[in-house]
Amino acid sequence: MHARVEPPGELLRHARGRGGVVSRGEASAAGVGRHSIARLVRDGRWVPLGRGLYLTDGRPSWSTWAWAGVRVAGEGSLVGGSAAGHLHQLVDPPEVVDVWVPARPLPRSGDRWRFRLDVEGRRPAPGALPLLSLEDAVLDLAGEVGELDTIDLVHKAMRRTSPGRLRRSMDSRSRVARRSLLASLLEDAVEGVESPLEALYRTKVERAHRLPAASRQHHSVGNRRDVVYLDHGVVVELDGVRWHQERRLRDMRRDNAHQLRGEVTLRYGWHDTFGRACLVAVQVATVLRQRGWTAPFRRCRQCPAP
Repeated sequence: MHARVEPPGELLRHARGRGGVVSRGEASAAGVGRHSIARLVRDGRWVPLGRGLYLTDGRPSWSTWAWAGVRVAGEGSLVGGSAAGHLHQLVDPPEVVDVWVPARPLPRSGDRWRFRLDVEGRRPAPGALPLLSLEDAVLDLAGEVGELDTIDLVHKAMRRTSPGRLRRSMDSRSRVARRSLLASLLEDAVEGVESPLEALYRTKVERAHRLPAASRQHHSVGNRRDVVYLDHGVVVELDGVRWHQERRLRDMRRDNAHQLRGEVTLRYGWHDTFGRACLVAVQVATVLRQRGWTAPFRRCRQCPAP
């Protein structure tokens, strides 16, 4: 009967501060040799993670593999890509954890990790886990997802950062995917655009067809309107969620109040704004013309032939 192996408390406390992950070298330095490690693994108390790493408590979770990835990559490495996006509550957890590494040689990637060379000097977020900053995570993800997802990412990020901080991170990089779209979204955020649907309307309807600039998140008589063309008395409301009865009644009352003030309200959702942006632009322009707008309407490249 062999005596029970008891790892030093200091080693276990050290591991808890690193997601429960400890390396073979750290264990050896604390007096836990290879035979003791083998006994801990055989007894089910430590779980081998590969590459000389062990989980000292419980079963491996997704965050365990994120911690293990930066331990494999070494000093200065950072969790990045969709993994960083997930940890910043922007996207779902990926199966493979991306890890940015500051210098070669890169560790060999595998089923759990993908190691990538960081030549841009990405910055870490505060916290124990070496992780990309929220701003750098958004910039990385913009190169991996589509236009609509990029819009959604930026607006999620704006709940926890500012346009200025994201802009400074973008300016510090020599290469940024979708740079012009990101710059436009940040400009929109400064001017009051608060949702992906509003950003889509601003880009695909208003700017693409040279409609006049509108006031956004405009407060009037206890109501906040999404888009208001103040000089022409035209209101555009953008509804990104399915209506419930209570919301429908509230919006009807608001539209009636607009009408009593001599304003016209147009209302659009995702299907119209994304899939029929040119038709929406024609409708808005027609109402604006009826109310005195005289500037030329521009047909965009997606507009159907006249």
